[in-house]
Parts: sequence; C-alpha cells; structure tokens
Amino acid sequence: MGAPLSDWSGRVKAPAADVTLTLAPADRERLRKLNDLRKDEELWEYERQHERNKRRYLGDDALKSAGGAVVWWLARHENEIEKAKPKPARRIPPTRRERRERSMTPRHTPGQESGTG
Repeated sequence: MGAPLSDWSGRVKAPAADVTLTLAPADRERLRKLNDLRKDEELWEYERQHERNKRRYLGDDALKSAGGAVVWWLARHENEIEKAKPKPARRIPPTRRERRERSMTPRHTPGQESGTG
C-alpha cells in the first residue's frame, strides 16, 4: 500500500500504488536524449577535473624543481635508472662562429710586450 502524498497545492492527500506513467514516443525519445546528454556532460566534467588535477600536481609538485622532476621520472621508470646516471663530461666542439672569432683574435705570447710586434 502506498503512503499518502499531497498534490501540488497541498490540499489533497491520496495514497498511491502501482502507478504507471505513459509517455508519447516523442517525449520518451526527448527524455532519453536528455538523459544521455546529462551522462555525457557528467563524464566530460570528471575528465576535465582529472586533467586539472594532473596539471596542478605536475606543475605545483612533481615538476616544480629539477630534482623533483628527476625523482618523479625515476619513480615511473624504475627499469631505466641507468639512463638517469650522469655520464662523463665531454668537450663540446666550438661552433663555427666561435672558431672564426678565435682565429681572428691576436694571440699574446709570454715575454712579448703589448703593442710591439
């Protein structure tokens, strides 16, 4: 047995049980579309919030400093730690411009007075 409920005016109270609602096909389709849109929008909002959270985490925490970025990378690439080890420094060859400037700069040899040839 249904519980007594009021109508919109509040004047009539009536119990109801086994109530059936029949909609026209166009109304049923409209409600189905609205429900699908509501679900799609809800999913989209969750995806956007997830993306914002990820950006905030990366920008404000994990990648805020070089050291933090290295630790973050290492935590996700445990099998690739060898790549993160520093390699011996190697001399970087001078650029073409640097070589040209060096060749144009007069060299001073010890024991030679400035301004004398």
